[in-house]
This record gives sequence, C-alpha cells and structure tokens, in this order.
Amino acid sequence: MFKALKRPEVWYCYALTLAVALGLVSAAALYDYIQHDATPLGRLPMRVSGCLLGLLLSGSIISLLKRKRTLSKLFAGTTALVASLFCLTSLINLDHLESINPANPLFMVAILLIAISTLRAVNTTHSRYASICSAAIVVSLGFLSLLSRAYDDLAMFTLGSTPEATILASLLLILTGILLPFLPHLYKLNVTDYFPSLLTLSLLGVGVATLSWHTLRIEQSRNLLERAEILANEVHQSYEHAYEDRTLLINRLAGRWAMLEGNDLEHLWQQEVQTYLRDYPDITYLALLEPNFQTRFAKPRDSDSQSGLNPLFSNPVMFRWLNNAVSTGSQRMSPPYFDAFGNYHLALAIPLDNDSAHTPSILAVFDFKKLFDKAWVSNTHSLDFRLSFEHSVVFDTSPNISSDMALPLASQTMDGGDWLIEIYAPRKPMTPGDVYFPPTSLFTGLAVSFLLLLSYLFFRQSDERAEGLAQLNETLSNLFEKEQKLRFTNDRTMQFSRDILASLSAEGVITAVNPACHSVLGYSPAEVIGRKYTELMATEDIETTETRFYQLVAGDDSVSTDFSTRFVRKDGQSVIISWTAAWSELDQTLFCVGRDMTASHEATKQVRLLADRLATIFESITDAVFTLDHQWRFTYVNSKSEELLQAPRDQLLGKSIWTAFPDAIGSTFDKNYRFAVTTGESVSFEAYYAPLNHWLEVSAYPSEEGLTVYYRRINDRKEAEQRLAAAMSELERSNRELEDFAFVASHDLQEPLRKIQTFSDRLLTKSDQFGTREQDYLQRMQSAAARMQRLIEDLLLYSRVATRGQPMVLCDTSSILEEVLQDLETAISREKAVIQVDALPKITGDATQIRQVFQNLLSNAIKFHEPEKPAHVRVFAEDVDTSGWTLVVEDDGIGFDIRYADKLFHPFQRLHSRASYSGTGIGMAIVKKILDRHGADITVNSEPGLGTSFRVRFRQHSTEGQLVDA
Repeated sequence: MFKALKRPEVWYCYALTLAVALGLVSAAALYDYIQHDATPLGRLPMRVSGCLLGLLLSGSIISLLKRKRTLSKLFAGTTALVASLFCLTSLINLDHLESINPANPLFMVAILLIAISTLRAVNTTHSRYASICSAAIVVSLGFLSLLSRAYDDLAMFTLGSTPEATILASLLLILTGILLPFLPHLYKLNVTDYFPSLLTLSLLGVGVATLSWHTLRIEQSRNLLERAEILANEVHQSYEHAYEDRTLLINRLAGRWAMLEGNDLEHLWQQEVQTYLRDYPDITYLALLEPNFQTRFAKPRDSDSQSGLNPLFSNPVMFRWLNNAVSTGSQRMSPPYFDAFGNYHLALAIPLDNDSAHTPSILAVFDFKKLFDKAWVSNTHSLDFRLSFEHSVVFDTSPNISSDMALPLASQTMDGGDWLIEIYAPRKPMTPGDVYFPPTSLFTGLAVSFLLLLSYLFFRQSDERAEGLAQLNETLSNLFEKEQKLRFTNDRTMQFSRDILASLSAEGVITAVNPACHSVLGYSPAEVIGRKYTELMATEDIETTETRFYQLVAGDDSVSTDFSTRFVRKDGQSVIISWTAAWSELDQTLFCVGRDMTASHEATKQVRLLADRLATIFESITDAVFTLDHQWRFTYVNSKSEELLQAPRDQLLGKSIWTAFPDAIGSTFDKNYRFAVTTGESVSFEAYYAPLNHWLEVSAYPSEEGLTVYYRRINDRKEAEQRLAAAMSELERSNRELEDFAFVASHDLQEPLRKIQTFSDRLLTKSDQFGTREQDYLQRMQSAAARMQRLIEDLLLYSRVATRGQPMVLCDTSSILEEVLQDLETAISREKAVIQVDALPKITGDATQIRQVFQNLLSNAIKFHEPEKPAHVRVFAEDVDTSGWTLVVEDDGIGFDIRYADKLFHPFQRLHSRASYSGTGIGMAIVKKILDRHGADITVNSEPGLGTSFRVRFRQHSTEGQLVDA
C-alpha cells in the first residue's frame, strides 16, 4: 500500500478529484447565497469569500495538472491577492462586508499558503522544505478547526460560519494541505493524453456526489424548520394548557370557599391548601385576601416562597394588575415578575363572588420555571426555545448560549402579543446526523470518484504495457538462471574458504558460518548457528570484544580490521583469531572474516625466546623479518625482507626506518609500531604500502632490545577477497533485481490470464451454440488458466520467503495452529479428516511464515489419503529440551516411496498425478525455504499405503528482553 502511495499517478488522480470538488462545492454554496439571499432555509450559508477562493483554487490546480503554467500562475496569483484583501478587511472588522468576508483571518492565511505553494510548484526552482512547512500549517489549521467544535478553548480556530461549513472547510483544507508537497512532481508528470477523459470522469463522479450533498442539505434544513414550527406550537399549547389547568384549579378553590362559613376556617384553610401545595409543585404561595387586600389566611410552600408575594404589593404595575383582576374578575395571569432570588413567578387572583366588587379573593403564585418544565421535558426535537415578555427573557432552555451562537428558526406570539416564543438551534449541531451526514455523503462520493479515476488511469497504463509481457517473461527466465549461477558461486566460496566467514545479528547471535568453523574451532556450523559468539570465547577477552562489537553495531566504526581474540575450541584448546568485520545497516547483520592466528602468535613467542640462536633460520623462512632498536634503526634484515623492501641489506642496517621509507610516516605501520613499543604489546595487522605496491600482513613484537617485525606479501589473498566481495555484491544486486522482476511479472502475467478466464466465461454462457468438443476445449482452457494463475501466485510466494520476511518474534505455535485449523475447516469437513493436536512449545520466528508451514503440512496430510479412508492426522512435539524441540505432523494417508524424499522439496516436483490430487508442486519447496530461513531442519519418513510423518527441528534463538509475542 505504501509503495502505491509513492506512485505519482495516485497523487495526480487525488489532485484532480480534489480540484473538481473544490470548484463544484464552492459553486453550489455560491448558488445558495444568490438564490436565498444569504439565508437558505434558516441555516447560515458558507460565506461568499470562501466560495470565490474555492473556485480560484480549483482553477489553479486544474491548470497545473494540465501543465498550463501561465494560467495556473494567473489563478494562483489572483487567489493570493484576494485572500490577502479578505484577510485585511477581516482584521479591520468591516461590518458591511460580514456576509462576504470570513470573520476568521486564519482561513485566509491557509488559502494564501496554498496559493503560494501552487505558484512555487510551477516555477523551475522550488523548495521542498517550504512546501512541507506550508502543508504542515494548513493541515494543522484544518485539524484545529475540526477540534474547535468539541473544545470551546479552540473556538478561535473555527474556520466556518456554521458547523457544516466548518467541517467542509476543515476537511478540504486538510486534503489540500496533504497535496502541497507533491504539486511540483505533479506539474512535471506528463499524462496530458489522458487528461480530457480523466477530467470528464471526475466532473461526472464529483458532480453526482456534490448534487447529492446539496440536495441532502436542503432537505435537512427544511426538516429542521418544520421541527421548529412544531415545537413552537407545542410550547404555545403548553402555556395555554397550564393557564387553563391552573385557572380551573383556583376557581374550584374559590368556589368552595365562597360557600364555607364557620369559626374554624383557618384550620380548614391550612389543611386544604397543604393538599394543593403537595399535589402541585409549581404553586409556591396561596392566600385568602380581604377586599382591601389584607391577608386573612396565607400558606407559603416554604420560607423562601414568602418573598414571591412582596412584588405584588410593592410594584405599582403588579398592584394595578391585582386590583383589576379582583375588581373585574378577568382571571388573567399576571405579568411575570421575579423575587429576591431572581426566580420568575406568575400570579392568579380569583374573587369569591364575581357579582360583588367588595369580596374576598384567592391569590395563587406559581413558579414559572416549574410550570414550564413539562413543556421542556417533552421536547423531542433537539432544539431550544426561550419565552420573552415585552422583550424581556423570562424562560430559556439553554441560557448559556448567547444570541451570537444561536441560530433562529421560528417564532410565535401569544396572549395578545405580549409573549414571544423563539425557537432556535445552537450553532453547534443538535445531533451528529444534522451536520455529519451530508459531508459524509459528499466525501464518500469523492473517494469513489478518486478510485474511479485511479482505476481508469491504471487500466490505460496497463493496456500500454501489455505488449511488453513477452520480453519481460524472457528477462525473468534469464534472471532466474543467473541467480542459480550466482548462488552456486556463493556456495562454493563459503564451502572452500579456509578463513571463517560468519554473520552475526545485532544481538551477537551467529546466524551463518562456513565449514571452516570446524577446522578452526572443532564445531560444525550447525553446532554454532543460533549461539551467541561470547559462548565460544575465552572469558578474559569477552569484555573488550563486546565493546568493539557494539561500537560497530552502533555505527561508531564502519569496519574493524585485525582485531584478535581468543576462542576456546571444542576440545578445550585456545586459539587466537584475527577478525575483519563490517556492519551492514541494510541487513542489520555483522559480516566477519576470521583467520586463525594461533600458529603465528606461537611462532612469534618462540622467536622472542630464541632470537639469537635462530638467526640463520630467519634466512630460510618464507616470511620477511627485520628488527629495530629503540631509535627505529634497522638492526637485522633477512633476505626475504630485501626482496620485499626492494633494498639491499647493507643500505638498510643502521638507518632509521622513517628515513628509508618516509611514506610510512603517519601510516598504519607507523601507528601500530609505535603502539607496540609504547604499550609493550604485540600487534598484528594488514596494511597497504603504495610505494612498493604491497599488501602486507604484519606481526610486530616489542622487546627490551626494540621491535621485531614479521611480515609477508598478501596481494593475492587481498585480490581474492575483493573478488569475493564483488561476487557477494553482485549476488545481492541480482537478488534485488530478481525480486523486483518476480513481483512485476507475477502481477502483470495475471492480467492476460484474467482476460482468458473472463472471455472463456462469456463463451460458456453461450455453450449451447458450441459442440461437445468446443465445450471441452473451453473447459480445458479455463482449467489451464486457473492452474497458471495458482502457479504464478505460488512462485511469487516462493520468491518472497527470504526477501519479504517479517522480523523474528516469539510465536505462540498453538494459537497459530488453531487459526490454521479454522482456515482448513471446510477441507477437513469435506474430507472427513480427524485432526489430533497436542500442546506445542513457543518458537522464535516469522509468525506469517510459520503459519504457511503449518498450512502446507496439514493441507497435504488432509488431501493425500485413500478415497474410502478418511485421513487421521496427529500434530505433537517431541525431543523438547533447552536447545529446541521437534514438531511432528503424522498422517495415515497414501504415503510415497522414501527414495523420492529429496525430490519432494524441489519446486514443481510432484509425486502423484494432477488428475488424482490437485496442486502446483511448490508447496513443500516453500516450506523448505521458510524453514531454512528459520535455521530449522525438516525430515520426512513415509511408506506407500502406511502414511507419512514430517519432523521439523526448531532451535532456540531468542534472547530475553529482545522479543515480543506474535
């Protein structure tokens, strides 16, 4: 997937889809503004400035994709100019341009950055760093704008005037910001031949998506207004019902008290009123007033409720209402008034006798909020409303929402126009569907349009490449043959080198070693692979060696040469090995070449002890030898030294080595000789001396008399090492090319196969028009194409075992096996197979490849059995110890002749006919290759008619703390 994102065609289709979307969405929003005079269906629209800038950006990007440099610069320059002007007007806050100019200048800054990036993209010079910075700023502004809808602290980043406009602007900014770093590459991409078709497809796809989005917006807005009208009617009815219910209630109380007479009326009043207060929580105060408005009996709900009566007598307006209500019997609610606690109340006064102006009356005071709680609780429209009396807000369901943040939807008057009901919605959405659904439909359509463009473009390009398949297939065959030759060369080099060639992981685990390991250390390669190198070393050298090892892994040094360490042979003897090592960051592997220096060191020791007596022997040995005193003067030179140094002995004796060979000053020879003399430690190294054109292997031994140097010419060995390195490099390059070609061929070869299958399917639908022979030919053609496709897929899988493997982790084999059995459930049921599974230990490996091993082994065990005898398969572990364990897959199937066991693990080798058992013959080759990568061994035991058992020996490679469970 990530490789596909690097293809410029993907970003070209992405840019074209985005550019068309910017134009069409902006055009639709501009149409809303023109048609509905900036108030479409009660929802605030996208501002005109955003629409104009969207159209200009769309033109600049489409011109860039068309490679119209002048036109693109004209659009982008105009966009930058307009954005700058709008940004300036927003900063100076011109109220008469509010409907045109966006209030947030950050939106203009983002548009300005996009326009500048477009201008830079069509210029011959551009800065990728500047494009990335612009993209980061634009994308960040988009994300902050989205988050501002959920976090009020980010309100300053809101880019739209409505929630929907904010979502659209934010997402379009994010998508455009992602595109900015790729604009220079898209301008250079030449696909102008496809441009008209791509533009037409984009206009159709994005046009349908935009039309659907616009229609959905209009319908949702209409639905919102209808809900607002319904809610306004419900609130009006609630007020009317509350008024009627409470008027009837107080009338009943007044009628009852008009007929009562007696002495114990106060006690009766307290009992009856207590019942009213209990049953009607909105009543806060009930009183029986004398004709002069003196209180005869009164019952407040609590001590705080007493304050609700004071404004009736202290406020002239309220007192006039009370006087009028008692004298005329109008039975109208009082104007709303608030008490000392700021709570609004309504009062109702009912005279006991409507025919007399001088009669007692019942006064009831109601808590306004509790009276209307029922109306708010029953609100199912996700909207808010407020009640105002003579322009003063008395009740608001969301008092924290300011008028600037409220979107008015509907209003009604009641009670003669004194009361006003206002229905509004917060500018943040009431429900996710109100705002998220239309943009979701729009961007889903954009995604479909993008995929449509991409499919069309890839189809056209693949059509053009179809004619090259034959040549590509031939090249692939040649590469396969070349790989086999290189593999053979590499194997021979590893097999016959007398030096140890090894590779180590970053943890110090030996992952590969050549057979020279046996002659030097006494261990076979199988005995040391998977072990840490420190397990084979002398204890005294472990600390210094590990320091050097981790310096190479960390990258402090790229190559280490002539680093000598002591190892312990299998028989207990100590050997000294001189190492040359280099860390490969690409392979995460340390490649090492080790030479057994034990004999050289031992000889040097003997020479130190017997230097005087063995002078004549020095003349006969093949190595060159010379000695130096503490003033670096030659004291002895043997004949081999005369030959290699190309100077007679008489000219050298008594002469300083730095005078005789001045080019050696500051060289490797100088550093090592001085180190040996200074520290008293012998040194061994290899170095090149250019004046004599010699590669020399040198051992220098300090003593009380000075320094003794043994050396020999190793030009031939160095040339061999260079050839080996070149061969290894060529092998790696060939492997990479093979992987690339295998991938391309395996995918492109499937295209004609799919066409063969498609057209043969079409012919089979008309099979009644063909004869029996023609129908048989079609069936064979389909079968051959299907086999070819499976073969290509298996080849691709086979080639990727080593190159596409995942990191080695700790794998739960029981869980992997359980998943494989679930995948094979259909085959097991069809073949009526019985699978017996025991608990399995964990292993270190590639979980995906281990799963492939289980799947191939089990599917073969299920498949290869006698028709009348269901397969019985057993999976278990044996030989479990600290070094590893053995996986056994055992069946009672048809088996095979054990003589063909080696043939089983080669590609395209089948032991049974295709007619009897299906398959490509590559499954066990894949198993073998995977197990080789994991350092595991597989053996097979079989007998015709008695079944087959596979044994896989896994070795322990994990180190604690460096693995994770798969």
